[in-house]
Amino acid sequence: MNAPVRALLVEDNPGDARLITEMLSEFESSVVLDHCVTLSLAIEHLITQPVDVVLLDLTLPDSHGIDTFFKLQSAAPHVAVIMLSGNTDTREAAFTVEQGAQDFLIKGHVDGALLVRSIDYARSRKEAELQLRASEASLVESNARLLQMVYDVAEAMGRVVEARDPYTQGHQERVARVAKQIANDLSVPEDEIAAIEMAALVHDIGKTTVPAEILSRPGKISEAEMSLIREHPQRGYEILKGIAFPWPIAEITRQHHERSDGSGYPRGLAGDQIMLAARIIAVADVVEAMSSHRPYRPALGMDAALAELREHSSFYDPQVVASCMRICEADCLDLP
Repeated sequence: MNAPVRALLVEDNPGDARLITEMLSEFESSVVLDHCVTLSLAIEHLITQPVDVVLLDLTLPDSHGIDTFFKLQSAAPHVAVIMLSGNTDTREAAFTVEQGAQDFLIKGHVDGALLVRSIDYARSRKEAELQLRASEASLVESNARLLQMVYDVAEAMGRVVEARDPYTQGHQERVARVAKQIANDLSVPEDEIAAIEMAALVHDIGKTTVPAEILSRPGKISEAEMSLIREHPQRGYEILKGIAFPWPIAEITRQHHERSDGSGYPRGLAGDQIMLAARIIAVADVVEAMSSHRPYRPALGMDAALAELREHSSFYDPQVVASCMRICEADCLDLP
């Protein structure tokens, strides 16, 4: 035999309270009913006593209207609530159902059997709601752990590139930080910022297919060797395309050397054909690379990097460049 439902009636009208109590008296094996006449007493009862379902009148000595429901739910979000409406204008009670109440009843239009069924339904519906919320919370937590694992993998892949080219150690991580700053400045949606940051962490993964002696050579490289290096965005795409990232990381990586005027590689995309994420990484990549030491030249500094962006303005998204300039002028760029 199932345990009875523990119900609390919150009603200050003696006649209504007596009627509901009498209707439930013949169902004592199904419902155990307690009674409070004010919201404050009801909340105190909910804190100290186990309750499954509250039968709530919205008009009480210490509270009136929809706020009565919100206050009760705030104090005891785990408890199912059935609204009691004293007249046929049920709009307020119906609104509480939209806001989370499990049911509403019109006083004087129910009998004991209907009331018991409504109480049982409210408890079942609330239990299902709480289980759903717990499942959603568990899913969010699992997704967060999975996303962190994906970030960890991306960072590890980035370190593989840098292990072959010690002169660029930390490059992808720094590009990711700068790209994230630019994206934030441009008010890019949070989910897209996460994609930009992750793509930046692996944007040079295709360089693992380039001989290490070419990457680390201090002198000038030949045109044939440069052609090999220019293949790295496509190679990166081929490495990443089979990984089920939550964002189009492979495509962003393939586009990070495309240029707004169509002069970039590997496909000569132009303007809006290039994803915003790739346009942001392109600017961050230039700024980080020029301000850092390379085997074939010393660090050129931030002024030279910004001059490059101005001189070749047709290469880059003007809004992205303007954002980078703002961040630099505020001396907030996240570079060591």
